[in-house]
Amino acid sequence: MSGLGTALGLLYATLIVFHTNTNGLQFAPTPSTQIDTSTCGVSKGCFQVPAGCSFTNCDYLLTYQANGNNIVFELSSKVTSGTTEPYVAVGFSSDTKMGDDSVIGCLYVASSGQMNVYQSYNLGHTNIPITNTAFGLSSVEGGVKDGRITCRFSRQKTVVPHDPQVFDLTKPFYLMIARGAQSGGHLAMHSTSAGQLPVVSSEKIDLTALSKTGRSSGVSSEKLMKRAHAICMIIAWMLPAGLGIIIARYYKHSLNRQCLRRKLWFNLHRVCMVTVLCLTIVGIVTIVIAVGGFEMDEELPGRAHPILGIIVAILCILNPIMAQFRPHPDDERRPIFNWSHRIVGFTAHVFSMAAMLTGIQMGDFEIPNWTWMFVAVYIAVHFSAAIFLHVSKRIDEKNGNRRRRVSKEYSHDFVPLTEMNESIAGGVDDDAESEKRHRKIFDFSFDFIRQTLLLVYAIFVSALTLVLASYIAQG
Repeated sequence: MSGLGTALGLLYATLIVFHTNTNGLQFAPTPSTQIDTSTCGVSKGCFQVPAGCSFTNCDYLLTYQANGNNIVFELSSKVTSGTTEPYVAVGFSSDTKMGDDSVIGCLYVASSGQMNVYQSYNLGHTNIPITNTAFGLSSVEGGVKDGRITCRFSRQKTVVPHDPQVFDLTKPFYLMIARGAQSGGHLAMHSTSAGQLPVVSSEKIDLTALSKTGRSSGVSSEKLMKRAHAICMIIAWMLPAGLGIIIARYYKHSLNRQCLRRKLWFNLHRVCMVTVLCLTIVGIVTIVIAVGGFEMDEELPGRAHPILGIIVAILCILNPIMAQFRPHPDDERRPIFNWSHRIVGFTAHVFSMAAMLTGIQMGDFEIPNWTWMFVAVYIAVHFSAAIFLHVSKRIDEKNGNRRRRVSKEYSHDFVPLTEMNESIAGGVDDDAESEKRHRKIFDFSFDFIRQTLLLVYAIFVSALTLVLASYIAQG
């Protein structure tokens, strides 16, 4: 009887510390011991961020060690500032992008002081729990201490019965680690603050081997090519494209002096558009090399971005070809060319904005999600400037017409004053004063304001483009 009581007591104690529910494996808090990084690459594999870091100064740390039919994981990260219920999660992916990934997360529940370890799946950019969140998991422990969340657990290499959302860990995968705050017992959006973004290994990792790698160990050539593609396209379509369109549309009269046997506005427009064409071609070549051809995701924004990019590239190449066949300015077909050239350029610019927005949100770069706002600000600035320039141009044109009409109305064949009496002479003087007053009303011009706006636009958009490109380069 005493033996039965002892057994029941042990069973009860075990259930208190370690039990399974619909939220995965849940365990009582235990003192968080440090993860030993001195044996990385010797008795266990490690993924350290930054590379070579120790437990206390790692932003992210994952160790893995094969143990029979299981792999023992140790996972740790700094807790995001201001987070009371943090999580850290590791994802196993066949590529470097979020989507179709098997995920294991460690979630701290402040209200109960407990930690949950459960499995989920990234369906596109949405994380969803699997049917049995504890499937294949065992031997869990962990806690939150000194601003770090740490957990240990074992997962079967191959789960039986097979679940397509729980990957076979005998195969190599890219490792993704993210942190953030949980929501309702589930993984919420990961942190997007600077220095707290998710990290991805630069290569696929064999979890059964004693490898040692880190985020700073290098950037894959594919990622470098994707960065080059993004930077080329952002510079091309945010800076010279906008400038070239605005100069050709609104500065033909302001910049009409001769320069290199052509009018200045035309030379500036041509330089801008040739720059756009060259950068676009370089951008196309780099992305084709990076993905090995044409690649389109199943979901937005990855599905829309390549389609938008192809449209932009076709229109970008088409417009300079059209320009080579433009009719003479006096040709009756010239207005048709002008409108066609304008529509193609405007359409390409609009589609490029959509391509930039979708490209930034694809998740190929480790940059804050809010960086799409750089493009949004550019769109607002560009179209605000275009609206002001359009309205001011129309006002100046109307004032010019009115000045010409006033000059016509007050034109006289004056008779010498010696042949006129004083009353007639007085009438002529009154007409002259009236003409001067009317002319003065319509003499105001927006020309100086427009030229100042062009300079401000160029400086502001250059700064905006440079900042966004630098984020991409570092991502």
